[in-house]
Amino acid sequence: MTLFHRRIIYIIFFLVFFITAPLVLIWAQGYKFNWQQKTWQKTGVLFLESKPDTADIYLNGTLLTEKTTARLKNLTPGEYHVEVKKQDYLPWTKDLRIFPGETAFAQYIRLFKTNPATEILLKAEIKIFSNSQKNHLAFSTTYENGNKKELFLFNAEDGSLKSVKINSTEINTITLNESGNQALIKNVSNVWYWVDFSNQQTLNISAWAPENYKKIVFDPQNPLTLLGLSRFGIDKIIIPNQVVLKTISNNNIIDFEIISTGDIYYLKERDNAIELKLFSPSNPTKEIPVSSLPWSDNYQIYPAPTGIINLIDQKNQLLYVFDPQQKKINTKKVIIPDVNFITWSQEQDSFLFGNAYEIWIWETAKKDNPKQLITRLGSKIKDVLWYPIPTHIMYLTTEELVINELVMINYRRETTSFSKFKKADRLLINSKGNNLYWFNSAEGLFVSQIQ
Repeated sequence: MTLFHRRIIYIIFFLVFFITAPLVLIWAQGYKFNWQQKTWQKTGVLFLESKPDTADIYLNGTLLTEKTTARLKNLTPGEYHVEVKKQDYLPWTKDLRIFPGETAFAQYIRLFKTNPATEILLKAEIKIFSNSQKNHLAFSTTYENGNKKELFLFNAEDGSLKSVKINSTEINTITLNESGNQALIKNVSNVWYWVDFSNQQTLNISAWAPENYKKIVFDPQNPLTLLGLSRFGIDKIIIPNQVVLKTISNNNIIDFEIISTGDIYYLKERDNAIELKLFSPSNPTKEIPVSSLPWSDNYQIYPAPTGIINLIDQKNQLLYVFDPQQKKINTKKVIIPDVNFITWSQEQDSFLFGNAYEIWIWETAKKDNPKQLITRLGSKIKDVLWYPIPTHIMYLTTEELVINELVMINYRRETTSFSKFKKADRLLINSKGNNLYWFNSAEGLFVSQIQ
């Protein structure tokens, strides 16, 4: 090779280097040439995480080599139609916008099976359900021509059932404590029973505490201590010793609730109005006023985070949420019309509320516009619960089961619906979110693998 040819090669090499090096440097810094706008743009990143993972990713209809979980880099800013698909699962789709120099996250993608396998766990006619506590639910069935009752405690975490037989007339209420292992039962004759599912122990409270209690609840600090409301006030009922102690003496109390600190909120009727009061064991001689309410004969207090109390006037369908210290809500009292249920998230930073045809969410972190409509339906809503992750909820109608993703993009929420669950009356789901347990009052308890 001559000196001339070598010089030509060196010149070409240096020209290529000086042309490509800036391009490589620009690319490494996250820039990409936009041929439509004829300019360089800072690119963005899209992070996708799904359960189950290893799902296919489509961007604007093109299948990528990456699978979830994936971090897609060097994307030109703009809107992308994103699809996440996996065999035997329903697809997830959303239009996501990529911004220059930023990462867009879709971390809580949940894919649900196209045809969930279902099996029956208990064949029985279910009479009444309890409240749910930490994935536990109790319910009653009838046997021996209706003369006796069998109580079942179901644990959605391991799919186990425990049962206790009880001699009783028709049961009308079942209440589980926070551990989910003990229950309070009242029958139509206003006879109260305390039941321990762990050792199958049953105690007739009314036999040794003969006061006609309108309501009995568990003390959250001790499962062997109860509080009962009679026409004379609120009593403390100690199970092991079978002792009754007067806690609040007042013949005008119509409802109450005890919280985890041991404080008691109660509603008191006075002068054709209702007063909300606070009783603290640390200062038992002082009655602390919280708020005055219009008179109604159907107020109910519902479980809430510590320091908050929520109650519903079921007659007028009014929800009251009180936050005296304004720790979660930027006002001391919120009144919301057309409400007959409320349920807080496990993180206690949001709550669902609504009626038979609407579901709303209140997100405490959003100070300006915390209240958002999730759905408005023509078919009646039978049950509503939070999915194990707070980005999703589940609700059951007379027509279908719907799993709704709460994240809204372009005025749209991703929803998954199943018509096969329309016969269900109640729902439970385990913490992994893969096993859905559903109850049909006429047929029994079923499990479906939805993930």
